[in-house]
Amino acid sequence: MHECKCLRPDVPLECLMSLGPGRYESDVKNIVAYTSLKAKLSKVINSRPDTEEVHIMLDGLLPPDTYFRFNPGLRENIPLDESQNEKLNQLQLEGLKYKETNEEKLKKLAKILSQGKNNSAEN
Repeated sequence: MHECKCLRPDVPLECLMSLGPGRYESDVKNIVAYTSLKAKLSKVINSRPDTEEVHIMLDGLLPPDTYFRFNPGLRENIPLDESQNEKLNQLQLEGLKYKETNEEKLKKLAKILSQGKNNSAEN
């Protein structure tokens, strides 16, 4: 949003799409208190940024049908640099399932994007 405002300050934001890497929500909270520096650093390095708070804020601030967030839930915490075929296939299947359950939202976004600049008021 900031970049849009900087590049084109007089043009209103018509559509914003956010693509997330997927989110893993563990059913079991981590009970172990990490005390070693190595464990703390490992946790920070392997964690994904928490963008869900930003999503909630943008969803509330922007007009309806302007902001679209796509971030599928994951069955397990798979690192962003994963290269094993089994894990990549799992991610692909979860992505396809997410696409099916969000088909209406995807269609709405496609319609908005295909209308072109400043045509959304006409339709």
